[in-house]
Amino acid sequence: MVDISRAFAPCDRSGNPSAPFQPQSQRAENDRLSRHVRAGLLLLLASCGWIVGGDEGVRRAVARGTPCRHRGPEMQNTPRDHFAIRTLEPADAPELFAEIDRICWRAKLPQRPRICVLIGQRAMNAYAFGGPNDAIVTFTEGLLCGMTTKEVGAIFAHEIAHICNGDSATMSWAAQLQRAINDVAAAGLAPVHAFGAVKQQSSLQWVLTRAPAIAELLMLALSRFREIEADAFALELTGDAKTLETALAKLEHHHRALSGIPEGYIEDRLASYLRSHPVTSERIDHLRASPLYGVA
Repeated sequence: MVDISRAFAPCDRSGNPSAPFQPQSQRAENDRLSRHVRAGLLLLLASCGWIVGGDEGVRRAVARGTPCRHRGPEMQNTPRDHFAIRTLEPADAPELFAEIDRICWRAKLPQRPRICVLIGQRAMNAYAFGGPNDAIVTFTEGLLCGMTTKEVGAIFAHEIAHICNGDSATMSWAAQLQRAINDVAAAGLAPVHAFGAVKQQSSLQWVLTRAPAIAELLMLALSRFREIEADAFALELTGDAKTLETALAKLEHHHRALSGIPEGYIEDRLASYLRSHPVTSERIDHLRASPLYGVA
């Protein structure tokens, strides 16, 4: 068993384990924007409910969008049906776990997350599930093989930021609101589809028709805001902007190669609104604008 107790010992600024992390206030703008997006989804759902059924429709629609009780971490977005999952232990990668434990200490997590690896998955990806008390962080084998220990640590810090920020619950609730919007809009448009299209579309019907697309755009915007905030939090946890930049650039290069996108291709501005993650250049610009950039 590898001795990892030093990773939890607070000390000076000489490169040894750092003092406990204290949250910074620089992420307030992203928090505000995220709240506005969630409020927009809720308002859109209530509007669809009112169009379909008046005040009672609002109550029923909002009830459909009420978040369910958290049942623990579920690894539902990983391709686990095609790849074996293995739990990684400190003895398997002592240097990586020393970095992981240092980040957990700074994030003030009550315990280290369970670390898993998707064996045979060559794509570079990482996933976070659960909350601070039941977290799971999963790396693909491709990411562990394609990055240095410090770079994997930077990606881990990004995933820990999602956990500390409650992004899994936030996005699950937003997805539930989106599904409710789709269902209520479909119910309101069902009579139109059943009896044929009217000659002139009313403004209320226009709202119902476009509500699912608006909800999708709001969901994607919320995801982008949470990613930018997770990057900022990861920088606070690691204090190493250069390594985080390098890790993000490697991910970008890897996924461009997988999708066949040529080097140097610049994405259309409108297309960026259809992404769940900001473009890497934007993420790096946000990091460089941070007061922590260049501070070791």
